Amino acid sequence: MRTLSNNFAKYLTYFAFSIFAVGFTSCSNDDDIDDVIIDPDPDPTGSITVQDQQTISQNTIIVQSVTVGQDSWLVARNAGEETEAGIVSESVWLEEGTHTNVELELTSDANLTGDEEGDDIVIMLHRDAGVAGTFEYETTSGPDSPIQNAAGENVSETVNVLAPSLMAADNQMVTENNEVTFSNVNTLNDGWIVLYGENEDGTINEDEILGSGFVEAGTWDDFTVAFDDPDFDYSGYTIYPRLYNDDPADQEFTYTPGGTEDLPERYGFDTTTGEGRFVWNRSTTGGFTIQ
Repeated sequence: MRTLSNNFAKYLTYFAFSIFAVGFTSCSNDDDIDDVIIDPDPDPTGSITVQDQQTISQNTIIVQSVTVGQDSWLVARNAGEETEAGIVSESVWLEEGTHTNVELELTSDANLTGDEEGDDIVIMLHRDAGVAGTFEYETTSGPDSPIQNAAGENVSETVNVLAPSLMAADNQMVTENNEVTFSNVNTLNDGWIVLYGENEDGTINEDEILGSGFVEAGTWDDFTVAFDDPDFDYSGYTIYPRLYNDDPADQEFTYTPGGTEDLPERYGFDTTTGEGRFVWNRSTTGGFTIQ
């Protein structure tokens, strides 16, 4: 009888200890969970590094560096319209991390006048918080809202973009080598200045090239381009120059209409067609006259 009582007492002791141990373990696990704080919607972060004034090519801004703490979108707006819905570029999706030399292609909604003082464009970051890989920001709201800094300001940078340009004086005389002179040439890429004549109705004659000259990237003063025919007298002619990119980079002009090589440089957009505008002489007509 004593043995049975002793065994029963031991059983109660073991049972009580087990209950205590389980309770202690449970409390310990609860404490561990309470120590882990998970933010279900952390504040997005990002930064932009970009040259604040740059000559662009084919209506595309180059952003030197973008760092984002989460998947994000890079977009552009017209200066003065940062709080409005209008996006004036293709939206570029960026994976979390750092990205260099990001190409941001502007659309026909961008205010690109081509004036000598340049055009201001604001580059901004948006989070990718909705459907992954789909830019969802309508009007002034949406899951892919602008990323803000600690001060509550949108993360953005303003870029003054300059057009590639050609400047040739009207009523100029050709040189003794039958060349025309451009007082200034500004181009981001190696390219070609191609000379066209005019039709009888005063429009550009794109069927006949009168001359061409290779130009290296940069800014040049008093740059000359020779006519193909050194003996022809172009007095009284109106010449229409057009800038092309040397792509592929072989210093051979191989452009053909509808082709993919040595395409015309473009800046801004035609208000009727929405297509990129060619880079002509910086004048009212795009051409210049020969004495």
